Amino acid sequence: MMGNCDLTTDSNRFAKLVLMSVTIAMCFFFLLTKVVLQKQNNVKLFPWSQLSSTQPDTKIRSKKQNEEMLLKQREDNCRDYRISKQAIYRLKEYWSSPIVVPKYKLIFFWNEKSACTYWKKLFQFIQGINNTEVHNHRNGLTTLKSFDTCEIIKMMYNESWVKAVFVREPRERLLSSYLDKAHHQHIMYQLCRVNRTVTFYEFLEIIKTL
Repeated sequence: MMGNCDLTTDSNRFAKLVLMSVTIAMCFFFLLTKVVLQKQNNVKLFPWSQLSSTQPDTKIRSKKQNEEMLLKQREDNCRDYRISKQAIYRLKEYWSSPIVVPKYKLIFFWNEKSACTYWKKLFQFIQGINNTEVHNHRNGLTTLKSFDTCEIIKMMYNESWVKAVFVREPRERLLSSYLDKAHHQHIMYQLCRVNRTVTFYEFLEIIKTL
């Protein structure tokens, strides 16, 4: 009889131990699941998480305010230089933005029909740019449009930066443009929206309107 009582007592203890273990495991699993969901969804599931998040948010706001203040200071400094918005727009224009060679502090203002192909290839060569593209944005060359307005203004007014431009005798340049463009219908349409080849006199009249 005593043996049966001992077995019953041991069984009860074992059952309680198993039940306690299962309960602890379920609680742990529940907490772990909530933590994972909180991280994935960025949701504050626990009251104490609200307290822990206050300080980082303050730091983020403070950092953002500092960045905005520095940006405003830069803009104020840029206003000290007199340069029009139209000039900035021309400097950052997609197809004609000047070439920048930071290593030599050089800003080169290239012009169409003034050996621009030669100059672009030269700047590719001296910078080690191995690219067959010359006249589009994939040519590997850095231009002023890659910089923000404040940086452009400082570079333009900084005497340590060399600004260079090569020009061509106007009549020769005009004739070269005519021979290169006006005899190709698709080019005339692309540049002037004229879907045909034109005579030299017509070409002169067209470029007056551009």
